[in-house]
Amino acid sequence: MKLFLARHADAVEFSEYSDLNDDQRYLSGAGRITERKVAEKVKEHISDLDMIFTSPLIRAVQTAEIIAAVSGYSSDIIPVQELRNESRTSSLTDLLNRSDIYSSVMLVGHEPKMSMLVNLLSGALMKESFSKSGICLMESLQDSGQYIFKWYFGPNKMAYIR
Repeated sequence: MKLFLARHADAVEFSEYSDLNDDQRYLSGAGRITERKVAEKVKEHISDLDMIFTSPLIRAVQTAEIIAAVSGYSSDIIPVQELRNESRTSSLTDLLNRSDIYSSVMLVGHEPKMSMLVNLLSGALMKESFSKSGICLMESLQDSGQYIFKWYFGPNKMAYIR
């Protein structure tokens, strides 16, 4: 299975809209633009997505929607509690085990969970932090629960990092 990890795009800050709590923060205009650019750059890799799971937080759902629109993904985007930072990592690995029927899955979430997943699943330490709008590809090793880190696309440099 190909596993894509994506961190949500830039969201509005608390200071701009003080009545919002963290769960209600939505993508900023600049975040939407950056996410669309990133999705266009990696479009050839994400054009065969079978499933998109996202954190239920608004900014992650909106990021998943942009990725879906650019990639041509037309199935449901599934919000799951397992992608919230407060959730146990073991519940997320259970979700991945249940998703082995798919050949290409994307998880859209938050830091530090995205970086932790790269380390947990592949044993690879990312050389750069998982930037907002960053996307990573890992591929599973047959029936082992282990993944091989393939690349990370850094939106700040608009380049692949291996």
